[in-house]
Amino acid sequence: MRGTAAWGPLIRQLRSAAGLTQSQLARAAGIGLDSLRSYEGGRRRPARAVIDALTSALELGPAEERQLLLACGEEVAASPLLRAIGDFRAEFAVMAEEVAAYEWVSLIINERHEIRAWNGLANAVAEMDLGVDLPTLFERNILWMASLPHFEARLTNWEELIGSLIGVLKRENVRVEEPGGIPPYLQVLIDRVGIERPHALQRFFTTWLVSPEFVEGVRQTHPIRWRLGDGTELSFCGIYRDWSLFDGTFAFDWMAADRETSSWVAEQFSGTGPRGWANHLNEFIAQDLPGMLQEARLDVKMSRRVLAERAGISEDSVYKYETGERHPRRETLLAIARALTLDGLRINALTRTAGYDEEPSDFARVLAGYEGAGIFQGREAMTGRTRAQLHAELQALAHPCFLVNARCEVEGANRAGDAITRYSSRPAPAGREGPHLLQFFMSPFFRERLLNWKEVARAIVPQSLRPLVLGYRDEKRPGYLADVIGMLRREDPRALRDLDGAWAQHPSGPTPRRIITPLEWVGDDGRLMKFQCFINSWNAFDPCWAVDWHPMNDAAWDATEAAR
Repeated sequence: MRGTAAWGPLIRQLRSAAGLTQSQLARAAGIGLDSLRSYEGGRRRPARAVIDALTSALELGPAEERQLLLACGEEVAASPLLRAIGDFRAEFAVMAEEVAAYEWVSLIINERHEIRAWNGLANAVAEMDLGVDLPTLFERNILWMASLPHFEARLTNWEELIGSLIGVLKRENVRVEEPGGIPPYLQVLIDRVGIERPHALQRFFTTWLVSPEFVEGVRQTHPIRWRLGDGTELSFCGIYRDWSLFDGTFAFDWMAADRETSSWVAEQFSGTGPRGWANHLNEFIAQDLPGMLQEARLDVKMSRRVLAERAGISEDSVYKYETGERHPRRETLLAIARALTLDGLRINALTRTAGYDEEPSDFARVLAGYEGAGIFQGREAMTGRTRAQLHAELQALAHPCFLVNARCEVEGANRAGDAITRYSSRPAPAGREGPHLLQFFMSPFFRERLLNWKEVARAIVPQSLRPLVLGYRDEKRPGYLADVIGMLRREDPRALRDLDGAWAQHPSGPTPRRIITPLEWVGDDGRLMKFQCFINSWNAFDPCWAVDWHPMNDAAWDATEAAR
């Protein structure tokens, strides 16, 4: 819901309901009478501080306050989910630095399906320097890259992987068969592919016709079969994982799907080290707002007239914003950015430069239940999966994986996960779907088998639980969690002492944006298995998490393959 002049009638209505005159409300809220009249007339949009003052003066309840916030375009303030998404926002420069150090192929993808950052292993697999050979965001759009002969020759399951991306585009309400059904950024890409590589465009449309729309809530795991220039065959499991939803950025991790690929990746990493490249310093070539606006418009080859029509402003205003004769208001700036279908990172580069608060991405807005206003305009509301569907997806994964629900109960393990950790030998407590993650992780069996238990504990158990672990009841914590820790304290106090020791040894800073940690697990045969563990949401909608164990050495591969 985009804030419009709807705030004017609403303020009038709320004032009348409170039995106040304009003069009385202005005085009670500490604002000028002329200002209040302009707000009620829809000529000026009240700032957040003014909204708070009006809320207090009118003695609004939570529902009326939310109604006023929404009418004024303050979706973040009105939505607990958007506020939470903002709290867990990751700085892009930090994300890029983290990706550069990964021991697996990893990419950061934006809402336009453009690669924003990557690591040295991604360059090794691509057999090119992505930053040098594909220097612009347009050239690093996955669809554009798929049209290049270099990648057509290497991606041996092209139709399968690109068909999956096409299914996602269909879910995003892209309709190539309808006039105006293609967003501007994608239309420019299609036009250029048609001019430079018509055979690739034909391949795209043929794949489009047979690719089903992405099913909402399904975890995005994609087989990737790759052939290097020397004929070496590689196999990956590509997994899209949420990262910073506020900016609409996602990790696309290419995890080795067989031991041969795992060995090749390890050899490449030892040779190249943690080396990558990321375009995270400059969203635009231009450094000033007028230049950035013009650059964004020209990138999608849109005239000022068309932009004005799409943004609901005059062509003269577009001209004056681009020449610096006028400074756009925040809502006007957002209307322009959304008309250009900019991704969240670029939109917030504009808002920062203009001196305004930043805005949640279109993906975050849809997730919070609002209509898409830009790149996801017309996209249907997100939906989740049934428990049976989630468990079926879990069992289909080849690597060890566990499903954790909203109450942090480990409610399922797939065959490989069960074989390695003996999950099924731990009956679920009465009335629960499975053992609590803390019970599972802090059991004597786990602490015996996991050689780097303390390192993993620091990564996955938040230090905010320390008061409970030390025996101080925290009324803000759910009683269930307090009960779990109380049970651990009675049955295995040593486990809690070990956990506190791990925290004391390495005090943590802010909550990590991605929970990733190496695992060193001793198998039944005494061999040391090495895994890379990820904890991430299963999908963007359902309140459950995946705990993935990706094999990293031969012993781990032997155990994983034996369980298939």
